Amino acid sequence: MTDRSRIGRRSRTKGASFERWVSNQLKPYFPDTRRQPQSQIKQLKAIAATDPTFNPCLTDVVAGPFGIECKHRKVLPHWEESLEQAKDDVGASGKVPVVVHKPHGGTADDIEVRILYFGDVIRMTWIEFLANCKRISQEKKVDDRGNIAPGQYWELFPDIAD
Repeated sequence: MTDRSRIGRRSRTKGASFERWVSNQLKPYFPDTRRQPQSQIKQLKAIAATDPTFNPCLTDVVAGPFGIECKHRKVLPHWEESLEQAKDDVGASGKVPVVVHKPHGGTADDIEVRILYFGDVIRMTWIEFLANCKRISQEKKVDDRGNIAPGQYWELFPDIAD
């Protein structure tokens, strides 16, 4: 776990700005999309520690069926570590763990996405991920609260779920 006090203000601002950008990009497809600031995540963790039935998604952004960890760095992170963090932060919430990486100075075309889906790692571009989000929302794979409709979990990515 990174000590937040040792990360520079500019770096934190860059990360928060990227999280807001990701959240705003996904709102047309999942209206309940929200960015979760670190202070809110700390509160959710405290509630979860006292109530074993409370299963929050603690990722940077929660959008429809996805719990998204956002990484905006110069150096490509180790995907395994980032996906493990996303998986831990999703916990028992039922969300699909996703990592979105934007290289420093990159554009939307440079953003890579990794999705942990039934033990497989799906790799796609940001544009492909948005196209899948559009399809998922149009085909009503999720309910009004962004939860996966019963029996639809396998169909989020039908090409992979064979």
